[in-house]
Amino acid sequence: MTHQWPAHGSKDPRWHIGWPRSHQQPSFFAPLCQSLHFLIESPWPNGVYNCAVRLTSPDFSAGGAIPIKHTCDGLDVSPALRWDEVPEGTKSFALTLTDPDAPMEWIHWLICDLPAGARMITEGGPVPTGAKEIRNDFGKEAYGGPCPPSGEHRYYFTLYALDTEHLLARKENFLELCKKHILEKVVLMGRYRRGSEG
Repeated sequence: MTHQWPAHGSKDPRWHIGWPRSHQQPSFFAPLCQSLHFLIESPWPNGVYNCAVRLTSPDFSAGGAIPIKHTCDGLDVSPALRWDEVPEGTKSFALTLTDPDAPMEWIHWLICDLPAGARMITEGGPVPTGAKEIRNDFGKEAYGGPCPPSGEHRYYFTLYALDTEHLLARKENFLELCKKHILEKVVLMGRYRRGSEG
């Protein structure tokens, strides 16, 4: 069966239901918004849209190949990221980059305390003033690009809109604190295979 995607600006509830705010009752559709599988296919180019927040990159399209320059086989510089349609009450953002296809999920990048007014991270950084990079699974407080041992892996850039200015996070409690303070989140997924050109 061919999927019929809703048009941009559609009132289809699949594209407009947000993560429940603390003062709201959880939506019947909330599990759909929280499902990564539901987010991977986007009706619009270059981004994955979860509810209101939009996350895009000029360097690769949603579900597409991450260029080699952003991986351990190239310059290993972070791609540019942009976001907008931020929920009311956002006081900061946090960002994670993870590889769920590694033998144990691998953390490539952790950033917290991105200012509420920030709307982008430039290619190769630096991160916006006030933001903090947390030690990743490479043991460094910086971006570590895709570096799969074999085959094609998926890489999830997840942006969290939070209700706190300072997360006071470390690697071990990063996601726990994000879940505690989350208003909304959005995921942008890219792929990389060793030996591929990009």
